[in-house]
Amino acid sequence: MTAPVEGWIRRAGERCLAAGLNEIGNALVAHARHEAGHDAMMVDDTRSLAARREQAGRPVPRPRSCWRTRRRRGSSATCECTRT
Repeated sequence: MTAPVEGWIRRAGERCLAAGLNEIGNALVAHARHEAGHDAMMVDDTRSLAARREQAGRPVPRPRSCWRTRRRRGSSATCECTRT
């Protein structure tokens, strides 16, 4: 879900630099570097939250099914849950 964000921001910064908008371009390129790895943090958070729900005896989303879910514009997608 968040993996492409770094590239989007970096490319926007590069386009700004190419257009001569150096201040905003440099800021966007620097911000893109800060976004690196945020997708891994989200995966770790999802695993941690799923484990806490499981310990509490509540339905647990299957993180892998959520990560594989592709949302299409105008549609909703849900994760499978299981009672443990």
